[in-house]
Amino acid sequence: MKKLIVLLILAGIFWTSYAGNAFSASSVTLQEIKDSRARDTVAMSGRTDLETITVKVLRPNLSILYVNVLNGGEFSDSFTLPDDSVPGTYTVIAGSGDVQDVKKFQVIAPSRGEDGGSSSGGTVPAPANQTPTLKPVIQNGIASVQTEAGQNTALIAVEDFANMPLKVRFRDIYLTVGLSEVQALLKRTANSEGAVLQVKAEATTSTEMGRLTRQNGAQLQMAGEIFDVKVSLISKDGTEIRAVQLVGDTELSLPYDPKADERLLGIYYRNDDTKQWEYVGGTVDKNSERIQVKLKHLSSYAAIAYKKSFDDVPSSHWANRTLELLAARHIVSGQTENLFQPDDHTTRAEFTAMLVRVLELPTSKGRTPFLDVSADAWYADPIQRAYVAGLISGLTDTEFRPDAAITREQMALLLVKAYEAKRGSIHAGQSSLLVFKDQEQISGWAREAVNQAWTAKLMQGIGEGTFDAQSAATRSQNAQAIYNLMQTFCPNSSWAKP
Repeated sequence: MKKLIVLLILAGIFWTSYAGNAFSASSVTLQEIKDSRARDTVAMSGRTDLETITVKVLRPNLSILYVNVLNGGEFSDSFTLPDDSVPGTYTVIAGSGDVQDVKKFQVIAPSRGEDGGSSSGGTVPAPANQTPTLKPVIQNGIASVQTEAGQNTALIAVEDFANMPLKVRFRDIYLTVGLSEVQALLKRTANSEGAVLQVKAEATTSTEMGRLTRQNGAQLQMAGEIFDVKVSLISKDGTEIRAVQLVGDTELSLPYDPKADERLLGIYYRNDDTKQWEYVGGTVDKNSERIQVKLKHLSSYAAIAYKKSFDDVPSSHWANRTLELLAARHIVSGQTENLFQPDDHTTRAEFTAMLVRVLELPTSKGRTPFLDVSADAWYADPIQRAYVAGLISGLTDTEFRPDAAITREQMALLLVKAYEAKRGSIHAGQSSLLVFKDQEQISGWAREAVNQAWTAKLMQGIGEGTFDAQSAATRSQNAQAIYNLMQTFCPNSSWAKP
């Protein structure tokens, strides 16, 4: 009997040890991260039992600011916030696959008098002789000036274009300074009487055109020169107030090399800290061979053609060009630097985040009712934006199920809502559903949306007359649907043509 008891005790100890090792879940723990300002060093640390983890930092608009791969165990990493870091909530994600931890921190706007900030840029002594050199021409509510050949600085009296935007044309670059930007600068002066707006656009090099470089597995081709753009207000007493961060209604227009693939073009700025080119955006005008974008800060800019390919999506793959175009717009990215995994599924959170980027939905203070969307999750912000905009609803009143694979009929509903947010209602008859042999498998709540998505050419069947409404949409199908949606927003754009 004693032997039996001893054996049972030993077996229990063995089983406890085995179960503890076999069933313990891998984990990642990130320490809290301090709020910071531009130029600060942000420190990140924590612990994990994974062999390696990826640390990713996302800006408020969910674009990637910083990525690094670290060894497991006790880990630490740091990076420096760029001078032009936009104030707001930044997200740090550390982990691998489904095992991850998320922390957020604030980048705080510079206080009054600090260098950099929303038209509350630095205050510096100005040269004594800063008199206006150009008189604007007023037409259609816009004041315009044209500099002489070789000039890279324009000085315009604020009183000459009061209460309207100012468009400054240099030899190659056009900059339209929004009224709100000027007003924000004027608020920084003790006396706005006699104030002069100074606009500079200087080509930093003339040898970049056509140069190729690689970044994050993509090929970048310079499609124009690099321009350093500066705007400042010079008050009557000679004080210069520089604008760095902008409120968003200043537009930059750059020429591009006509030999470049305009469907891969974007305007990028040079991040001096990371030595990386970062995507800003851009709309191409093929007729004038120019590309323009709204700016949120001032920096060095260039028109760049961004070509990204994936090892698992060969040129013969039906989605190859679609992925190339969406990657150039930074709408989609790979699961790794070189792999897209086109046949994997996309989660409801991932598809929502893509739509938020496409629609450029603003940050909102509203709340969602979803109990399964943690405030610390990377997708909390895009889901909040989409919910407040009326783009999404939950699978129940309190469940969004962010990690569930999105089905094709769910995708149809979201695409239709995104389309109607931009272009208005889709009018479709019921007859179009008759093209699908499996129409009876489409849920009642989704039938109208599937019909509308098919009518607007946002989605089509998967072949042989089937729609396959209940199946999980693949990453390549999601990408094609997003591309179709973007085509409807700019049907006459050269980018939208296959």
